[in-house]
Amino acid sequence: MSRSRIVLTLVTVTIGMTLALLWIGFGEDITIAYHRHYMKSAWSKVMEYGPHDSKQSKALESYDHHKAALVNLGFLERVEFPLQYISVPSLESRRLWEELKAVFPHSRSVMQGYEEETEDMIIVYDCPENIGGWEAIIRAYDQPDSQGIVKDIGNLLPFAGTWGDENNIVYYIISLDPDGVVQISTPPNDTWKTELKNIRLDGDRLLFDQYQHTPASGELKTITNESGEHPFSGVRCQIVLELDSANSDRIIFSLKTIHAKEPLVETLRRLKTTKDKQ
Repeated sequence: MSRSRIVLTLVTVTIGMTLALLWIGFGEDITIAYHRHYMKSAWSKVMEYGPHDSKQSKALESYDHHKAALVNLGFLERVEFPLQYISVPSLESRRLWEELKAVFPHSRSVMQGYEEETEDMIIVYDCPENIGGWEAIIRAYDQPDSQGIVKDIGNLLPFAGTWGDENNIVYYIISLDPDGVVQISTPPNDTWKTELKNIRLDGDRLLFDQYQHTPASGELKTITNESGEHPFSGVRCQIVLELDSANSDRIIFSLKTIHAKEPLVETLRRLKTTKDKQ
């Protein structure tokens, strides 16, 4: 055997042994990295080819193959969330999907239900530690309208009253009846309808999700908004009302939405109503 062949054989054996050792020590990590790389590559090709290119189906097959491999390896988890109160397509389902994609921009999860034969459902593919976040957002949207009425969620007496800002603009009216039924309402508005969901008590904080709805308008129609929906219609606003420990007639109001980087925070005071003055 020539010297060059001996050298080549030794190099090949060395590389093989090195790869074997790497596989023994980091085998699963290497496999995960391999499937992640080619899953991302396949998805890029799916976007590049478009639906009318015959190559897209092969790219989709490759994408699904590597995604399934990552699920089998435990890197990704596949969870189905059937929708009970939201229909697909609808304004509510679009707003839900917008928030999910804003919070989890790199996930390859899907919303199904656009075809009559498929169930309204969100199928999530994500790392196990993120699944709880998906469920929290989906469940926040997928609830019946409570009409602002709740019962037996804790002591809400300190929150009872009419709450507004320093200009006496009313934000919320919170009333309790002798049976412990609580109703949270907002002042009547001819343009916007208010919907409250997911009302709960956490210590000194009253939390709920508020949705504002207004009819679509032809004046708002654009190429990307063919229905003319107002951009804030149906968007979830996470509301927190926190008791002020220094003043029982004041609460801290906080509003958080995906359209703002920081929550809006304001101090509200208990307003004197005509009934109170009598």
